[in-house]
Amino acid sequence: MADRKLGLLFQVALKGRDLETNKRFLKKIRPWSIVLFSDNFSTAVELNELINAVSHFYRSELSMPAPLFSIDQEGGNVIRAWDIPFPPSNMAVGATDDEKLAYYSGLLSGYHLIVNGVGWNLAPVLDVNDSPANPIIGIRSYGDDPDFVSRMGNAYIRGLKAQGCLSTAKHFPGHGSVSVDSHIDLPVDERAADEIRRTALPFAAALESGVDTVMVSHLYYPSLTGEKDLPATLSVEVITGLLRNEMGCNVPVLTDSLSMGAVKKHFPPSESALMAIRAGADIIEDTDQDDVDEMYSSLEAKAASLDSILSAAYKRVERLFGEPRASVPPSAETLQHLIRCSVTALGPGTQPFVRADRRWAVYDCEVTVGGRKFMPLSEALAELGIDHVGGGEDTAGLPALVLMYGEHLKKHNDISSIRKRHSELYAIGAGTPYDAYAVSGIPYFTGYSPNVQSVKACLEALFGIFTPRGKVPVSLKSF
Repeated sequence: MADRKLGLLFQVALKGRDLETNKRFLKKIRPWSIVLFSDNFSTAVELNELINAVSHFYRSELSMPAPLFSIDQEGGNVIRAWDIPFPPSNMAVGATDDEKLAYYSGLLSGYHLIVNGVGWNLAPVLDVNDSPANPIIGIRSYGDDPDFVSRMGNAYIRGLKAQGCLSTAKHFPGHGSVSVDSHIDLPVDERAADEIRRTALPFAAALESGVDTVMVSHLYYPSLTGEKDLPATLSVEVITGLLRNEMGCNVPVLTDSLSMGAVKKHFPPSESALMAIRAGADIIEDTDQDDVDEMYSSLEAKAASLDSILSAAYKRVERLFGEPRASVPPSAETLQHLIRCSVTALGPGTQPFVRADRRWAVYDCEVTVGGRKFMPLSEALAELGIDHVGGGEDTAGLPALVLMYGEHLKKHNDISSIRKRHSELYAIGAGTPYDAYAVSGIPYFTGYSPNVQSVKACLEALFGIFTPRGKVPVSLKSF
């Protein structure tokens, strides 16, 4: 039965939206967990149809229970299903400094995932974002203080659990102090072991609060591993030593996707899978089906010699399976309240409040969230019924709005030229508050999220509809 049970150890992705394309792969691997992405569906209806089709296939053709469907529905800029209600980013929730709203964000996400057939949210992110140069965490983090991240993350976990939705604390022991994206290559965290342990405190707190699983990062921690260029996902010292033995973790441990550059550039799939299992991981996530084929064959060939390790992993993973349920749906009014509470004002004051009933020059950017491309500032202005036109040389003299959103700032070219063109300029933040450095000295309102609701709330604060009360949850030395 080893070939049948090995599927418990894999979290896999589907190719596209057609079940037929995936049947051969699913018949061989028999994965008990399938992670869904935006390229698998466009709407909640399509999400339900896909889940129903795969579940029926498992029952009728594989004689197995339906798999456990998981998703990265963190909120903010990392969501997969955009047409079901979702909270703003963790940093936006952190800006409210309200554990009740953190709980609500978990309650909201858990409810809408469960009713749509997804039983496992790969959230919350518990990384402490203490590096402004971090290219991958940013607004996905609650803030830069470990105790604060612990409190907010635990509240979110309780919200998910109240809806019967599984949770994942990620990315252990912390992805917030590096400047390399692990999707691309192997980041190196050069900090001392004691400092890494300090910023890993939110994971210890999550375990005490009953988090269901822990995801390990693809970072290399020289002070922890003692072995050169070894990602945490493949390290006995990190998973078994620090996470299991030192922190007392007895829940399933899963890897971040082994198809990411941090691992795949340095280790072949057959080797990385074996190393992860031997290091103490229970579930291998890999989004490349060819990789999984190779990994499965490698583990199958070694199953006899790994018997005790695999048996322990099977027992831990089997605990995840149960009947999902959802309770009372969270109110939409609370979501609007959460978003407004997150809005933070930086820079000089705007008293008296800015008049909205004028024509505005707008410097917007196209963003992609949940597979949907849109222009958040333009859409928010349209919803508010405010006259606006794209900014440029011919709009000199008009009051102007510029969207601040990380890499998209480059599309605005030289911010100073926009300043020279418009004597009245306001910035709307949709990303990390560090973006405010680029427009220091002008009014800046941020909601820490690129979705239209958050950007609209920033505009409402600018136009005096409500008073922003959010607090930046990371250190900004110049503000």
